[in-house]
Amino acid sequence: MLFRSMALALVTEGLLVATITSATPAAASSGPFPADMTTLLAPPPSGYAVESNDDATIQLGPLDSDAVANVHSDPSWWGPILLASQFTRGFAGGWRTADQGTELLESVYAFKSWKGALLYWNEDEAYDLDGVSAADRLDDPNIEYSYGVRYREHGTESAWIEFLKGNLVVFVMIRTTDSAAPDAVVLSQVSTQYYITPNSTIEYWSNPLPVTQIIAALIACLIICTGLGFMLMRATSRPRPVRPSVPQGAPTSPDGLWWYDGRSWVPTKPIR
Repeated sequence: MLFRSMALALVTEGLLVATITSATPAAASSGPFPADMTTLLAPPPSGYAVESNDDATIQLGPLDSDAVANVHSDPSWWGPILLASQFTRGFAGGWRTADQGTELLESVYAFKSWKGALLYWNEDEAYDLDGVSAADRLDDPNIEYSYGVRYREHGTESAWIEFLKGNLVVFVMIRTTDSAAPDAVVLSQVSTQYYITPNSTIEYWSNPLPVTQIIAALIACLIICTGLGFMLMRATSRPRPVRPSVPQGAPTSPDGLWWYDGRSWVPTKPIR
C-alpha cells in the first residue's frame, strides 16, 4: 500500500505539473524576447531622423558576436569574452538631427543570463575606463551598474553611458559639433532608455519538456514502484518456519500442550 500510494502521488503531481507547463509556458518568463530588437531601443528626442548607415566605422541593425567584437580596438580579445559571457545577439540604432550636427547612437546586447551580461559589462568597464581621468567620467547616479565617459576629438563633443539591466547591456552615445556639452542630453536619453529596458528577456520556459515525455516517465516510475512493492509484499508474507514436532520420549505437560526441551517448556503447536 505504501508503494502504491507513493506512485499514485507521483502520477497526480506529475499530471498537474504537465498541465501547468502546457497551459502556461510563458508564466515564468519575466519578458519574452522580442523578435524585433528595435523595440528595446528608446525613441530619439524630437528633431532626430533615422540615420542611414553610411559610416563604415559604425554598424547599425542586427549585431552578431563578430560585429560586437569589432566595436573594440582589439576584436581578437573580445571574441572569447563574448563566447564566455554567452552573448546571443545585439542591435544598434542611429539618428541625426536635421542639421546633421548631432548624432545619437544606441545599442543593446543580450546574453543568456544575468551572470553572462555582468561578466561582459565588467570587462567592458575595465577596458573603457583604463586611463580615463575622474574629470572625464560621466556616471548616472540613479543606475547602479553604469559608467560613462565624455571626450572631445576633432572638434566633436562626445558623451556616452553604458549600463547593465538584467541580461541586457545597453549603450547610449551622443556626438555633436555644437558648442554645448552633450552631458544633459545623454543623461536624459539614458534615463528614458533604462525605463523602457525590460528587467530580463530570458525565456525560462523556452524549451518546456513535452507533456508526453513527462507522462511516460511517470508511468515508468509507477511500474517500477508497483514491482518493488509486490516483491516486498511477497518477501514479508512468507510463512514463518514451524517448530519441529515433539521429540519421542520428551516430557510433556498433563494437558499435552507443552513439552520440555531440557531448558524450557515449549508449546507443542506453533503460536501464531
